[in-house]
Amino acid sequence: MPPRTPSEGRTRALARLNAPGDPFGANLPALWLHGLADRLAGRRHRRIARWGNLRPVGERGKVIWLRCGDDPWQLRLAVDLTRALRARRYDIRLVLTYEAEYADLLQPLDDCRATGWGYAPCDHPRALRRAWQRLRPYGVLHIGVAERAHWKARLAAEPRVLWIDCPDAVPGQRRYPASEPQAMDCDDCAPVADLLTRLIEAQVDTAFRAAVLGARAAHLWWMHAPAPELLTGWRELFPDDVLFVSGARPDTCSLRISQWDRTPLSGGAVVWVDTDRWWPALAASARAIYVHAGERALLWQAMAGGAPLAIGHGSQLPRADLHSLVPALRTTPLLQGWRAYAADPALCRATGDRLRRRFWEERRRAEEVGEELLERVFNW
Repeated sequence: MPPRTPSEGRTRALARLNAPGDPFGANLPALWLHGLADRLAGRRHRRIARWGNLRPVGERGKVIWLRCGDDPWQLRLAVDLTRALRARRYDIRLVLTYEAEYADLLQPLDDCRATGWGYAPCDHPRALRRAWQRLRPYGVLHIGVAERAHWKARLAAEPRVLWIDCPDAVPGQRRYPASEPQAMDCDDCAPVADLLTRLIEAQVDTAFRAAVLGARAAHLWWMHAPAPELLTGWRELFPDDVLFVSGARPDTCSLRISQWDRTPLSGGAVVWVDTDRWWPALAASARAIYVHAGERALLWQAMAGGAPLAIGHGSQLPRADLHSLVPALRTTPLLQGWRAYAADPALCRATGDRLRRRFWEERRRAEEVGEELLERVFNW
């Protein structure tokens, strides 16, 4: 049965219940409030799963539990690993749990047999005890989310746990770090490789640029989470070009990319990128890209597109060697660099080619590490 649509009265009640507190933590008052909010919103499945009322699909076979958090890229990676495991082994049952549901990202699981998915249990000991009694997982793949105290204690006692792209992990258990900081103080560690690079769309037609600019001899630029003064400086230097802005919506931006009717945009237009489905086309078409501070998936997508890339001053990169390719700049040096890229196509291509080659190095490494991960689970 599909979840009910909340009425206006229920919507007001939900707003009142939107109190601080982790909906998947261990604080009982917060869990009760979130449970009531789920009930009013018709999210019965989320309320039930919160207290560990889970069950695997099928009657026979070892259960492998994949768990991720509320980040859509974590869920993409978890879905990809679920499908890869199903292709390797037909004798196991797979369970995928998450903390935020994205229906479109879960569609690839529709044809996976003996595979179930839904919300994760909370961190309360009673919920975890019930979840383990019902699932009896043979192995656990923990993907991305920072672990809570009771979850971490429970996993520490399990003999087969893989920590994938995790900011913290149980010492002594196998870890698959996506960045160099995650590999620190690691006893059993795979080579550093970001498995998200396997999901990046890297071969994209650049026709998007022609659709945006038409026949005008102008440029397309992309900024993620820029400061207001950076937008002001861009308008002064590039009045004939078009700027796409992702992250938080700027106050001066009136057009969403999801509402764009595919007609050419006028000079000075600023478009808000309200969905990441346009990232590949933007990365392949932009003259240059700036990411103030963002997720690694966006950085890899920008590098795969082959456009010059810079990050905000003080921002960190997953690998130290990337700093020689991706400078961390303040507003004035960034815009000066963009003026150089606008005037020198050869410089722009050379810089972008170095970034693209570095992306493919990371992707090849991720393919090797991903193969080792799947083989390890296959041998359980």
